[in-house]
Amino acid sequence: MAGRRTSRRPEPGEAVPTWPRVTARLDASGGGMLSWSSTPAEISADDRDAALAAVVARCTRLAQTIARAIRLELHEGNRMQEFAVHPSAIMQAISADGLPETDAGSEPELTIITGTCVACAAAASAAETRCRRCGTPEPLLRGGISLQRRADPEPDQPAVTEPRSGRRALRRASSQASRAGTGAGLDAGTSGAPAPARANGTETRADPETGPDAGPTTESISRPGPERRPRRWSRRTTARLPAAPRTLVIEFEDSSRAVLAGSAAVGRNPSPVDGRIPVRVDSRDNTVSRTHALVDLDRSGRILVTDYHSTHGVHLSGASNSTFSPGVVYRVPSGARLRLGDVVCRVSTEPALTA
Repeated sequence: MAGRRTSRRPEPGEAVPTWPRVTARLDASGGGMLSWSSTPAEISADDRDAALAAVVARCTRLAQTIARAIRLELHEGNRMQEFAVHPSAIMQAISADGLPETDAGSEPELTIITGTCVACAAAASAAETRCRRCGTPEPLLRGGISLQRRADPEPDQPAVTEPRSGRRALRRASSQASRAGTGAGLDAGTSGAPAPARANGTETRADPETGPDAGPTTESISRPGPERRPRRWSRRTTARLPAAPRTLVIEFEDSSRAVLAGSAAVGRNPSPVDGRIPVRVDSRDNTVSRTHALVDLDRSGRILVTDYHSTHGVHLSGASNSTFSPGVVYRVPSGARLRLGDVVCRVSTEPALTA
């Protein structure tokens, strides 16, 4: 049912788009640094070949997510070369314009990157998500790349960012949703709909004891009036210990899944809104919008979902009155099931890969 399209996947010989671009710096000892989607990662492997296999495995996973080749900018010593990494783990040298580098009259050189499983040392391809011998997930990645957390924003910045569909439009949608809930006699803490992450003087928190279908709880915060500037962080908030890095996981009913280090834009043919990674899904009834929803992680690793003004809306499965207001950021628990038109997906988090 839901799945990523492959009709636009570039074939060898076609120009590779400039986005996304992954940058890797390797040294002969197997160390270095990797960066993609503004997320830096330290590379630590036994040797240069193992480090390269880990880098290509990470690039392959990103290429599989967006169903096309991506660019890899590889630095080794004083030398820099660009490569195209395909979803099949094929690595191909390209020029600055994205076309394969070939000698006159010869075919483009294609290289399939392989390595050894970090658990059982069996041969494994960068395209494999599990070792065929021992079943270890990401056989070339564990211990090869250690994710580094992004720097926290300044204390006077809002805790949750808003999509660039216009701040006035988001505030208007939030106040309309609040007036509708008040007129119907519903309370934000008791209605079946998930509460907005930031709307009308409330801050929501995911309850660790709730199940996947439960909505987040709310905690009232007093404000003198609607015209006051956005609330600065309290001392209690700034004193909290930083959460361990998490990755975003989106799973569909056909068992396909996307594991992302950054944020996602989900839809039939989504745009990379504010640098988010597009995740394409197939809609049998054509009820999924081009860019249907935005899925993000906040600094604490909690999941934020926004209906990107889709035609058929975003709904939290298993809860009554669960329609999301367009343009409003909602916080949902890990494991929540979302219905986007005729497509159902499960959003969750898992620990980021560490050394």
